[in-house]
Amino acid sequence: MANDALLAWIEVADRDVRSIRNNLFGPEPEAGVAAYHCQQAAEKLVKAVLLAGGTNPPRIHDIDALVDRLPPNHSLLPILRPFGRFTEYFSALRYPSASPFDDPPDDPTLKEVASWLAEIEDVRAEVVVYLKLGS
Repeated sequence: MANDALLAWIEVADRDVRSIRNNLFGPEPEAGVAAYHCQQAAEKLVKAVLLAGGTNPPRIHDIDALVDRLPPNHSLLPILRPFGRFTEYFSALRYPSASPFDDPPDDPTLKEVASWLAEIEDVRAEVVVYLKLGS
């Protein structure tokens, strides 16, 4: 797989990581928006790994469904599987509840999202090593 395509996925994930930081540490912190970007960064990292394995990632946002496309013995599976918990943040905190029967997740705290950021940064570093991108 061409490094340019893989690097493009990492660069887009990095933009989401910057957005997480801006929404955590900027002048008007917003944990919900930062959580959305956690989902986005995690999704893009998984899609980069899929692409590296020869699977064209589908245009879906369900991280569990994406991770399930990896071989069951994939070396990054243990660090990518936990990202599935971010899927609910793709839209839940960005739109008003569609009905009183929706069960959106609670707003995360800034401290929670900061821990997610650290996890995403750690996984990003391992993904880059796995992809042999060297950055």
